[in-house]
Amino acid sequence: MKSVNKKKKIQKFHINKTTIILGILMGIVLIVGVSGAAFAKYYAKRDNKGVSVASGLYFNSNCISNMSGDNSTSLEQIDLQTVPGYVNPEGGNIFYLEIRNYDNHLLYNELYLDVEYTIEFLKVNGESATVKYVDNDGNDVTISLGDEVFTLTDREIKGGAARYDSYIIKTTNAADNSNAKVLVRAYPTAPDYVAVAAEEMRLIGVLTAQPKDVKVGIDKANFLIQDSAAYADWRSAVETMSGLVYTIQTNGDDVSSGDVKGELKVTWNNKMLDINQYDSYYVEAKSLGRVVTDGDYTTMTIRVYPYSNVKITFYKTDDFVTHFNDTTATGMTQTEFESYVKATLVDTE
Repeated sequence: MKSVNKKKKIQKFHINKTTIILGILMGIVLIVGVSGAAFAKYYAKRDNKGVSVASGLYFNSNCISNMSGDNSTSLEQIDLQTVPGYVNPEGGNIFYLEIRNYDNHLLYNELYLDVEYTIEFLKVNGESATVKYVDNDGNDVTISLGDEVFTLTDREIKGGAARYDSYIIKTTNAADNSNAKVLVRAYPTAPDYVAVAAEEMRLIGVLTAQPKDVKVGIDKANFLIQDSAAYADWRSAVETMSGLVYTIQTNGDDVSSGDVKGELKVTWNNKMLDINQYDSYYVEAKSLGRVVTDGDYTTMTIRVYPYSNVKITFYKTDDFVTHFNDTTATGMTQTEFESYVKATLVDTE
């Protein structure tokens, strides 16, 4: 009798144990199912929030425009014909680019909506281009753009008020005087739910320089030795010089900055003087086909800044030395020597 009861108890124990295990397994399944649904709901809500917040996010600029596209595409691969362009209304080669967190003084990002973004620069034409900005530590930084993309990451504009980051871009036209161009792209990267719409919110544009019509004048043009006290005895002063430096002091109608150039012509007697073949003005003019020789005279057209001091070095030829050493009436005179180089305005000839 006792053995039978004991057997029933063992069977009842096994049944209860199986029931408990099944209950635990079902509980785990329910927990996983509910958690999966909760996580799915969370991510869907997060993505929807990203779209919602992005639609109310202010991320603008005064120079570059909103244009959707793939931000993973390198700037070098972007077709410039498809990108909005920007030219200074006043003309010139300097751009004051702003990345803003507002549309106007009433519509700006809410408090705690601090937007991080990436901004990229690429010089696509021009002799040079620089970007000046304030880094994340509050330091003024100026960098020169080369042939590769310059990228700034983790830039941040805090919400709660209308704010902007400023970038000063200064360019110089190419040697052939074609307009300088800089391609710029910016897009938000954080918070993550804002970055969801980064490709729809990117800003992009080509900043194209439009030089002002600058007129360059000549204040003074002569051999440097002429300004020396030793020139009182001009023959002795010239004789001691191995190279003769010709200086041109310019003026103009633009005093605001040195971002534009005007043109001058420099003509010299090539029978009496040889120009320094490595002179930067000569090298540039020659590369552009702006050096012309007509008999005993060579003329080069050069680009110069207003209010600058141009220096060009010449060397005496054998004919110069022979003529200089001729002390007869047919020898070189002071007036003749001073006429061997002449600087003139392009538009007055």
